[in-house]
Amino acid sequence: MDSVKQVYCTYLKSSNGADTYNEFKKLLYSTNDSLVQVLSKAIMEKLAVSRLKQLHVCDVGGGDGKRITAILRHLHEQNTNEFELDFVEQSGVYTEVFASNPIGSFCNTTIHEKMFEQADLPNQTYDLVFLIHSIFAFNNG
Repeated sequence: MDSVKQVYCTYLKSSNGADTYNEFKKLLYSTNDSLVQVLSKAIMEKLAVSRLKQLHVCDVGGGDGKRITAILRHLHEQNTNEFELDFVEQSGVYTEVFASNPIGSFCNTTIHEKMFEQADLPNQTYDLVFLIHSIFAFNNG
């Protein structure tokens, strides 16, 4: 019997699964994503790393990249940060969409199209790690 994790992974790798999940996300998130505002006001103002010119970021299960794009764009506009981003996403359907997102002028992105456990993350030290809807990515709790 397949694990929930494996079934979910297979589902997101299909066009139908990715499209259905995108429709679900529209119910949860508005165009003014509250996480971006909370991150900026409650967290980034208090972190010393926010004053660094370049931040190392890892997004696990980043989906289509729209959320991390909005977050990094907002932080860049607020603090003129630049970013090194390791983007880990198991679904090729999503990584193809993300590859075209326009953050290249202030963000050097490495896309890892695989499960988190299989990703060779060269940086291994991050200022920010995003695990939004990604709890399924970790074995054994």
